[in-house]
Amino acid sequence: MDKVSNFTEIQSEIKAIKAISDGFITNFYPEIDKINVWIEKGQLYKTTIGDTAFFLKEKTEFSHLFYSSASIEALNYSLSHLNIFIDKTHLVADIIGKESDIKSIVHVFKENGFCLYTTLNRMSRNT
Repeated sequence: MDKVSNFTEIQSEIKAIKAISDGFITNFYPEIDKINVWIEKGQLYKTTIGDTAFFLKEKTEFSHLFYSSASIEALNYSLSHLNIFIDKTHLVADIIGKESDIKSIVHVFKENGFCLYTTLNRMSRNT
């Protein structure tokens, strides 16, 4: 994986994936201020495998995995080849969306060695 040196690199990677996408999926919604802090600390890395861009934010106990992919099939392919680019590290990925929309993504992660750790339920109320 290559260390990210500026926010524009992230934008370019995501833009390239979107350009070839029939069904763009992502768990990465970069905020420039937060990303710049990660870059300054040398914590953010990137790689592209097939039609998926991966971003890795290193933490002490684990690394947080973000993805932007052209399709669910592309994500499956890319995840199956990710271990070539990442040393033995504990990976954590947040899968974001409505339960009915993310079932296939959860399945792909499980097929590639991830296990469900916890689930977040966001609730709202109209006032």
